[in-house]
Amino acid sequence: MKTAFLLLFFALTALAQPNRHEAIVVRLTADLMARNINQFAADLNGFYRLKGPVTRSLATALNNALADKDLSGENLPPLIDGLLAGFDAAFVSREDSSDPLKSAQFRASIEQSYSALTKLGVSVPETQAVLRQVYRAANRIARPTIRQIPPG
Repeated sequence: MKTAFLLLFFALTALAQPNRHEAIVVRLTADLMARNINQFAADLNGFYRLKGPVTRSLATALNNALADKDLSGENLPPLIDGLLAGFDAAFVSREDSSDPLKSAQFRASIEQSYSALTKLGVSVPETQAVLRQVYRAANRIARPTIRQIPPG
């Protein structure tokens, strides 16, 4: 009886919570539409626990790439989805202790991000600059810096 109650409780809790991925997409899309790169970087740090310089570099590259582009609501979610899929794939690579580039999921996310950026009219060099920062962030996720404790 207790097990059934716990299962019911967890099922209802899961249904009551909004989809985390959708909430992140909405928040990051709003940040980019407002061209608020500092908030975009802060939100990315909060959602993925990345270090400030990594997300600021990504936010700056995105801001430069999207400077004069139409950032209407339907144009950005595919880009944000691609970025988030890449970060999710990096977490999988972390568990496997592998390079994110060896992951089919990561490569697919890069393709999705590339396609979304080109649909927005971003030039190839600017697209490459953004994707370099995505790979840098994914590496930070997949291979976190571990500080050695000096012998004492």
